[in-house]
Order: sequence, then structure tokens, then C-alpha cells
Amino acid sequence: MKTLRYLLLVFALVVATFIGWAWWIGDQTRLYQTELAPQIEAIYGFKVSTPQVRVHNKRRQVLAVHPDKNGLLYTAGFRDDDIILSHQMTAFYKALHHQDDKALTFNIIDGGDGLPLNQRELRKITLPPNK
Repeated sequence: MKTLRYLLLVFALVVATFIGWAWWIGDQTRLYQTELAPQIEAIYGFKVSTPQVRVHNKRRQVLAVHPDKNGLLYTAGFRDDDIILSHQMTAFYKALHHQDDKALTFNIIDGGDGLPLNQRELRKITLPPNK
């Protein structure tokens, strides 16, 4: 009987942990992609999209950036349709929001139609500290 209670307790803790984790992920997504995104996009001068491109003969959705001319991202080296490989959307907004006085480095490849992603040249772009 004690074993059954122990297993039920462990199961309840696992379920509660999963529910808490799912809530936290949803809250982070809402905060950075909905509430803070307009402010972050205005400060750094960009918009994002999630186009589908070829990856190993399949279509995959990716995070593409569209910097404004003379915006901070454009000045750092981002170009229209660049695909960000190092961050998913929420992590990208979160990194920019918490940049402060540290440099940020992103792994980027050219976007748009063309070669499959695995055949495109990888670039690293470093965004200088936001002072």
C-alpha cells in the first residue's frame, strides 16, 4: 500500500511539474512575443517573420529578420530575410530585451529561396552592447 501511495505522489509531482513548466513557457511566449515585442522592435529597428524554407528536402518554418535601414540590427550586419539559427523567437526577443551592456552574438544564414539551409554559409553577427 505504501508503494502505491509513493507512486501516486511521484506521479502527481511529475504532472504538477509538467503543468507548471507548460504555464511558464506560455507566459514567457506571451510576454516577449506579444507585450514587449513592439517596444523591442522599435528600439532595434526590425520586424520578424516565420517563412517556410527547404531543409534536407523538407519544408521547415524558420525565424527570419527584416531590419530597418539604419536600425541597430542593420548596422550590426543583419540583412533582409536573414534566418536566425541560434535563437527561437521568444529567446531572440528575450536576449535583446536583456542585452544591457553586453554584446550578443547570433548565428545567421541568408534567407529567401535558394540552396537548402544546410548548404548555406553560416555567419556570426555580434550586436555591440546597448549603452
